[in-house]
Amino acid sequence: IKNKDSLIFFNFRSDRMRQLVESFVRTEFTKFERKKFLKDLFVLTFTSYGKDLKTNVAFPSEKIVNSLGEVLAKKGISQARLADAEGFSYVTYFFNGEREEPFPQEEDILIPSANLSPTEQSPAMAVPKITKTLIQYILDNKFDFFVVNFSNLKVISSAQNKEAVIKAIEVVDQALRNIKEIVLSKNGILLITSDHGRVEDFINLPTGEIKRESTINPVPFILVGNQWEEKGGEKGFDLSLLKPKGKLADIAPTILKILRIRKPKEMTGRSLI
Repeated sequence: IKNKDSLIFFNFRSDRMRQLVESFVRTEFTKFERKKFLKDLFVLTFTSYGKDLKTNVAFPSEKIVNSLGEVLAKKGISQARLADAEGFSYVTYFFNGEREEPFPQEEDILIPSANLSPTEQSPAMAVPKITKTLIQYILDNKFDFFVVNFSNLKVISSAQNKEAVIKAIEVVDQALRNIKEIVLSKNGILLITSDHGRVEDFINLPTGEIKRESTINPVPFILVGNQWEEKGGEKGFDLSLLKPKGKLADIAPTILKILRIRKPKEMTGRSLI
């Protein structure tokens, strides 16, 4: 790469690519030794990698209006967001449409995690602490709405250790069981879902090798509430046999319908119930 060259960075996610872009656009740079600073580069990124980086942006970020968190805040519904450091930004910054500040009556609770090195020795990570904190808040009637992220399955799957992954799944299973019992005792509603994962398709069955990439499998969206008792099919029903329908954008409208709140026009998804 020479002076006056053009560079195109086409990654959608900014968190990893901004580290590379920084080395090209910052005059002051100390992260690693740079032989020289190239001048008059034309740097194009497909999306914004941060307001502090001077680049040309092909597709500027859209301001997200009336996210689920914002709609609930406008209705005076108190919210708690709980996660460890690995999952914290997902239940705060990203959940709020890339908004840094919490909404009114929103409390962001960062739970310290277990030592992650090596990950095989701490497959539970912060799941027990998150679960204990959440249950206590529910019992205390401290918040109306909770968003919780269990990140151990994502982190532990990267360790490529089958026994650790099995243990991590068992920890989450037990946590969900405990949370479900408390939620139902308070006549609340529990929603369980994910975006993608590795652990449900962790091993390549023909070869027995451990897979390294996330799956493209449809993920379950499970609704648990006393009003739906005995309506979920026969005991032991296999969710994987259900025909996939709906998408991630349908979850917020579903939550709003449960809460009897009108869906804003900015939400293009539809309620799944």
